[in-house]
This record gives sequence, structure tokens and C-alpha cells, in this order.
Amino acid sequence: MTIILEHSEVVKKAVKEKEGSQLGETDVDESSLKVPEKQAEKAKPCGLTEEEKLQTIQYVTDEKHWSEFRVQAGYYWTQISQVIVEGHVSAEQVCNYWHNQALEKYKACYKQDLGFSDEVLDAFEASAIYQLIDSSGPAKKCLKCTESDENTKTSQLLQQAVNGIAEQNQKQAKTEDEHLELARKKDLQEEEERAEKQAIAKLAAEREHQGLRDAMWSQAMEMLKHPDEEIQEEGKFLFHQLKELKKTLD
Repeated sequence: MTIILEHSEVVKKAVKEKEGSQLGETDVDESSLKVPEKQAEKAKPCGLTEEEKLQTIQYVTDEKHWSEFRVQAGYYWTQISQVIVEGHVSAEQVCNYWHNQALEKYKACYKQDLGFSDEVLDAFEASAIYQLIDSSGPAKKCLKCTESDENTKTSQLLQQAVNGIAEQNQKQAKTEDEHLELARKKDLQEEEERAEKQAIAKLAAEREHQGLRDAMWSQAMEMLKHPDEEIQEEGKFLFHQLKELKKTLD
């Protein structure tokens, strides 16, 4: 159930609240706004005012807004930034205030978390902002589901990590198989090239040897026909040597 506060009461109560410095926001010292007359109109506060903080919480915890918060959050921050606070702060600053300040402090009060000082939590718990969140059914439901959501997120992250490792292992295994296949093809190609070179060398050697044998046969026949008997004898000896060599090769 959404609590609707009268505007005048909200302003009075919000002004009296004293909260610690807000993460992502800057309290503006009025003296810091004293700038040269020509530049005075450009000076703007950097964070949400107390009234704007309360307006933000009223908007977020409204039943009709909260029911679609998970899918419409980005639109809500823009609406608050551009319409409700009229561009005084950015949508990112509104988002930071809700998540990092208002909701975190409420959770700290609810869980008695020591992340904030007792003084800060006591002041926040006495604020209208706390009352709005605490009286909002959707906000309480969100708070109760926080731990479950965190566990779910952790499980999802672990599953993503496991899936990532498995995918990486598959890629690595595929890469190794491709490298092995390339190496096998390279070895096969090198072996074929080596065999081809050996065959060519062998053929060249055989041709060279055949040429030498043919030349020696011709020389032997010429020596056998020579009129000098000694040369004829040498021719006969060479002839018999070539015949033995032929038998060996055959």
C-alpha cells in the first residue's frame, strides 16, 4: 500500500532530516554558488535535494510503478530526472540514489547491518523516506527476496563460469586438433616431396651409370678390334668386367 504524504508535510519533515553524506551525490554549500554575475546562472547543485529524494521514493514505491519496476526502471529514472526534478540531476544520479543510498540504508536498518554507523541508521530510520519504503508492500517484498536473488545471481555467475571454461576447453581442443591435422598434412607433404626427390635422384644416377656402362662397352669393342694384341687383351678384360657388372645389376 502506497503512502501519500501532503506536499507541505513532506517538505517540513524532509528539511528536518539529517542524513549522512550520500554516495554519488554532493551537498552544496551555498557559499560555493557565489560566482561572478555573468556565470551565476550556470551554477547548479550537483545532487538531489531533500524534497527531490522524497519525490523519488514516492515515485518508485508507488504500486503501479513498482509492479513494472524490473522492466521499466530505466524509463522511471529518466522520468524522475526530466519531469519530476526538471533536469536538476541526471537519470544516473537518481538511479544511484535509489540503489546505493535509500535502498541500501533501508536494508541495513532491516538487517541491522554494521556497514553504516548507528547514528546514520537511526537518523534514516526516523525519516519520511524510511517510512515510505517500510510501508510499501512491493519494497518489503523486494527486500525479503534480496538474499534469494543474490544466491540466484551467484549460481548464475558460477554456471556462466563453468560454461565459459567448458567452451574454452572445447575451443582449445578444436585448435589442438587443427594443429595436429596441419602437422600431419605437413609431414605427409614433406614425406611425398622427399620420396619424389629420392626417385628423381635415383633415376638420374641410373641414367648416369647407364651412360658410363654404354661408353665402356663401346670402348671395350673398339679395343677388341685394335691391331695391337696388348690393347686387345685389355679390351677382353674390360669386356668380361662389364659382363659381370651387368649380371650383378640384373
